[in-house]
Amino acid sequence: MVTSRMTDPGTLALHADALEDSSWRVRLTTLQTLRQLEPATLAQYTLALYTDAIVARLEDSSRRVREAALKALGELEPARLAQYAFAVVARLEDSGCTVRQAALETLGKLAPATLAQHASAVVARLEDSNGYVRDQSLRMLRKLDPVALAQHAGAVIARLEDSEFLVRPLALETLAKLEPATLAQHTDVVVAMLQNFYWEVREVAVETLGKLEPATLAQHAFAVVAMLVHSCWYARQAALKTLGKLEPATLAQHAFAVLARFEDSHVDVRTAALHTLSKLEPATLAQHAFAMLARLGDSYVYARAAALKTLGKLEPVVLAQHADAVVARLKDSKEFVRKTALATLGKLEPATLAQPALAAAIADRLDYPAELDESEVAMQTMKALPKVITNNLNLFLRLGARNSLVARRGIGAGSICVGGALRFTGMRFRIVRAARGMRDTWRHGSG
Repeated sequence: MVTSRMTDPGTLALHADALEDSSWRVRLTTLQTLRQLEPATLAQYTLALYTDAIVARLEDSSRRVREAALKALGELEPARLAQYAFAVVARLEDSGCTVRQAALETLGKLAPATLAQHASAVVARLEDSNGYVRDQSLRMLRKLDPVALAQHAGAVIARLEDSEFLVRPLALETLAKLEPATLAQHTDVVVAMLQNFYWEVREVAVETLGKLEPATLAQHAFAVVAMLVHSCWYARQAALKTLGKLEPATLAQHAFAVLARFEDSHVDVRTAALHTLSKLEPATLAQHAFAMLARLGDSYVYARAAALKTLGKLEPVVLAQHADAVVARLKDSKEFVRKTALATLGKLEPATLAQPALAAAIADRLDYPAELDESEVAMQTMKALPKVITNNLNLFLRLGARNSLVARRGIGAGSICVGGALRFTGMRFRIVRAARGMRDTWRHGSG
């Protein structure tokens, strides 16, 4: 732990002397101690006391000391670190692969504009004999702005055939940082990666295609659709997300391929298929309403919720035809699904919501709420009801929700808790009676 005594000038001067100690272990421990200092403290004494001594350790006979010196410099503020960038760059030729890797990590702490000045040295490490160094080089290139990165796209593309298969997806992720128009110039090599032996590469290739402009992506849509039957669920999910970037009219051409994933063995793929389908225009989406309704019975909570959200994208008139199926989800065992069902019902026209059976089903979620936030969602839905009902009913519903909170949380102690519960029970009967009265008023008024 760094104490205030450790940061006074005298102690820091001792640290600088220790960096010249004959024992590499002392030099290493000193560097590790200095790294614990706050960057502001490090910068405050940088020139006067020990930064020059740290830089000198970049030539240390011990690989571990050189590595620690690079990491210590990485704790400097970017503007201060920039003064020593050339000394750090020199370590990219170090005989120790961990030192070269540490040098790249330290360069990554520079501001992007400063890092760009040394990009050629970083790119040269893409040919390093060590896979971890090549990996780190790609990670540092991703920190460049897209324009600067574009100058080195060819070197990055070469890593798509790297002997270390984990370097290949990093090369794809680096290409994905390019501007869409620039990336479009290299789509052929990205599409080719969809046939790579490793699923990790194929997954990232699909995600990279998703960075293209919709018009460009449309030209390769069939290649993405082919990934929907991939053996790895990650790749199938990535393909669905990428298809979701298409323009609705283009996506509609592949709707049946997306629908087929509704029966996928993995819940995340089924959920992604629902989200992707929701990008269609409401009129097109309506053609697949029954397929969405079938997913309301999915065994997984998030798939059921996704189906409800997708139904909520339908035009209110079309959604009204399926209101009963949505209302049935108000009895779902999971609160998240019930809340989603309430929010979906809130997309209906007020006249539809005001139908007695439908209004009563929503009001029931206020009368017997499992959680306060569920009742709040129900309250928001009830606000869409015609004023002939809500003007008089909302007061009762709000009071009921408030009293139910008292009863559930047991606010107070002893007789206060009992009294709160009894008051809630009486209030509930008054709410139901008032709701029936308001409903009858609406019926006669509408008749």
